[in-house]
Amino acid sequence: MDWNKLFRDFFESDSLEMLAKDGGMMLDCPLLVVDDTFHIVASYVPEGFHDVVFEAALARGEITYEVISVLNRDLTRDSGEGVFQTVQDSRYTRRFSCLTSGGMRVGYLICVDIHAALAALPDELF
Repeated sequence: MDWNKLFRDFFESDSLEMLAKDGGMMLDCPLLVVDDTFHIVASYVPEGFHDVVFEAALARGEITYEVISVLNRDLTRDSGEGVFQTVQDSRYTRRFSCLTSGGMRVGYLICVDIHAALAALPDELF
C-alpha cells in the first residue's frame, strides 16, 4: 500500500472519492464507503467488474436491510477486525469493517473480495 498517496488523497484533495478509488486500486477490489446512516458516500468499481447486488446498491445510493443486519449482528464490537460474509444474490464474499473517528463509529468500509485474497491481508491495513 502506498500510504503517502492515501494521505495526500485525504489531506490535500479532501476527496473521499479519490481516497476510495486509490484504496480500492491498491487493495485490488471494489469497495463502498458507507456512512452511519447506511448511505454510500464513496465507491470504487474496477473496470469490468459486475455484481448485481453491488450495482443495485450504487443505483440506490444505500445498502439494503439485509446488509445492515449483517453489520448490526456481526460488527457490534469495534475490535478492528473485519467480518467476512456472503450476501444473497452475489457470488462474492464481502469484508465489512467499521470506520471510527475519535472512538465513535462513523460508517463502514465494505470490500468485495473478488480474488478471495482479502482474508490474507492484516486487519491493520483496513
